[in-house]
Amino acid sequence: DTADGTDAADWLSRWALFRKHGATHSGRSSATLALVERMAPRLRAQGRPVDLFTGRWQAGADLDLLDLCVAERIPLNLPAAHDNVLLPLNQWLQETRPGRRDLTAIAADPSCRRLLYAAVGNLTGHGLGPALLEGLAGHPVLSDVLREWLDDAAAELAAAAALPAARAALEKLRPFRSVAARISPAAVARVAAVEVAPLLGRTLRAGIPDELGWPALDEALRRLDAETRTDRDDTLGVHEAWPALILSRRHKAIVVGPQEILLEHDLRLPAEFDRWTRPLFRYTDGELLVMWWHDGKQYGYWSARPSEVFALGGERIPRWYGGRDAGVTSIPLPDGGRATGGRTLHAGDTDLPPTRPVLGDGTSYWRRGRQGRQHVWLEYDPATGTHARASLPAFLRTGIREGAALRQQHCSVLPLQPGLEHSPFGTDGTVLGRWVRAEGEGDEARIT
Repeated sequence: DTADGTDAADWLSRWALFRKHGATHSGRSSATLALVERMAPRLRAQGRPVDLFTGRWQAGADLDLLDLCVAERIPLNLPAAHDNVLLPLNQWLQETRPGRRDLTAIAADPSCRRLLYAAVGNLTGHGLGPALLEGLAGHPVLSDVLREWLDDAAAELAAAAALPAARAALEKLRPFRSVAARISPAAVARVAAVEVAPLLGRTLRAGIPDELGWPALDEALRRLDAETRTDRDDTLGVHEAWPALILSRRHKAIVVGPQEILLEHDLRLPAEFDRWTRPLFRYTDGELLVMWWHDGKQYGYWSARPSEVFALGGERIPRWYGGRDAGVTSIPLPDGGRATGGRTLHAGDTDLPPTRPVLGDGTSYWRRGRQGRQHVWLEYDPATGTHARASLPAFLRTGIREGAALRQQHCSVLPLQPGLEHSPFGTDGTVLGRWVRAEGEGDEARIT
């Protein structure tokens, strides 16, 4: 302990969290590294674990600080094997501030090496440029981890039973194609040896998703194509309104239900609408809420009353066009309104409730929350927007098994809606859903 009685491990844990400033990780600090090196004997002697990983939304750590702590044998509170952890490898490779460590200690520790291995795989989503790839391939420690990752990805491709799995494995490998032959010639040879014809045959015999149809969606797309241009500035917008979808392009929005088009609306947006923004939508009680930003404020109107434009209160909508994500699934309620994770949204409301992932079984509802680094589902009352204790719907409880952990953030339960009774994904007659479970360690780890 320090002179004022502060526990050294607790102090370092709180300092690591403070330096993240609400983010998942912090940048390199040579002063912090020098201080921790001086503290190491005391931290080892106390034997209390330091938490470098806790973040506001996701677990993550400063790579240099983690490497130092592992090298100095400082006890650490490491995330569970199946936790989603962010080690900012792309930022680390581009960081120019002094204090960079070689990461040898992390790579030599099996529990920490798996985090480094996952960080290499996560680089595929960061638009790897030539400089970043060369930095990765030229690093003596990271290149060895990359070799291991490439070998495993090539093995996944070789083991693929059909084209979808093969495509997924190839997409994982694709960002590293310029350095793969240099790092792991064996992985490249294994990829080249894969025979496509048997994969195609098994895929065709099993059936492909394109054989499934949604006539109402096809009709909505035909109407949009007939009435709106499809140039670069007029991309198709897709927004959730489960069990429906909202499609939009330029001046038109169409709400598509499981069996028919539910609503078609010509948008009434300001003439000087910013070309870099797109309207957003919510659908409830048979009406469409149209929302947009203008002059630094957010506005909206309901499709049944398009002339009644109002300043939209409540949750702030994204200001700029964000791409392809349809949004977090919401649930229509039996007595009207829509549960979005906050108070119920009804047609005519002028305040937008919060948007959070939600579950429902037709009688009870849950919204996603956190307990420490764990994702949990909290019992939730859409009428008031308040939540209570953490629990699980009955369907998800059937996925609990000794020696395995539910990946709760990937689980889903939704009440069956008219038109979905014959879903190809199956239903018990009351709900639709899935549970995702992680089990095993190391080479035996698997997701089911």
